[in-house]
This record gives sequence, C-alpha cells and structure tokens, in this order.
Amino acid sequence: MKIDNFKFLSTTKQPIAMYSGDVHNHYEYRFLNGDIVDAYPEADLDHGINRIQYGPNLNIKHFRWIDNFNHLQFFGARYRSQNSEEYNGPINEFFAYYETRRNYLNRQTLLPVVPVVFYIECNGHSIGVRHADSFVFRNENTHVKIKYKKYQLNNENI
Repeated sequence: MKIDNFKFLSTTKQPIAMYSGDVHNHYEYRFLNGDIVDAYPEADLDHGINRIQYGPNLNIKHFRWIDNFNHLQFFGARYRSQNSEEYNGPINEFFAYYETRRNYLNRQTLLPVVPVVFYIECNGHSIGVRHADSFVFRNENTHVKIKYKKYQLNNENI
C-alpha cells in the first residue's frame, strides 16, 4: 500500500510576517492576522515589575516574570510554590480574569496582587526575548495564552 504525501490544512501558530529588533533591544512582532506586539526591555525595573499596555488609551497593567519573583521574600515560609494556571483569551480581559481568580471565596491557593508569569504566547509564539521585557499590544483583542504561578498555604508551618 502506498501512502501519499499530505499536508495539514491549518496550523496552531499564525505565521510571523515580521520580527525585527533594533540596537535598543526593542522588538516588534507583526503577525499575518494584523496583530502587532512591541517588546521592549525595562530600562529601570521598578522592583522587578514589568508592564503590559493595550488598547487605544494604552491601559497599563503590571506583572512580574517568574525570574524576578522570590515568593519567600514576599510571603515568607507561610506559602510554598505550587503549580500554575493558564489564561487563554484576549489580552484586554486577562487582568480582570486574574483578579476574579484571586478573589474566589475559600480559595486554597494564593495569587499575588501582580501576576507572576512563566510565559506569554501570542498567535502560538512565545513573545519576549528576555525576562525583562514589557509589551505593547496594538490591538486590545489580541489573543494570548499566559501561564502564571500560584502559591499554596504551607500546612507544615501552621
């Protein structure tokens, strides 16, 4: 029996139309679907906090990369590091979603006030070349996948 060549009709990743950088470590991702994301390093990190900006009014929201967060420094030994959660949706809804998750009654885990992020994907591509990058999403409805850290009460210390 002969098997003919085949190709997949769709992909999970939108091709990047352009990925460019400059001498100031500013990077621009342009996707074929029209999404544009600028990544830039924070020149003077404010205690390891980065920014996401989106929308016509450039709403500014803060987050931390996992590399810039020492949970023992913030929570002491009372909480221990645990697994992660993942958001999948438009960038302009992430922070409201995160805040809702933080405020669930009787939640067994803790989410820090500022999200602690493992990675951000846009159109199937990880964006950011360093864990000092902040982002400007030109379209507030850009679809992203964000994996963030959660913490759990350390029962041994109670």
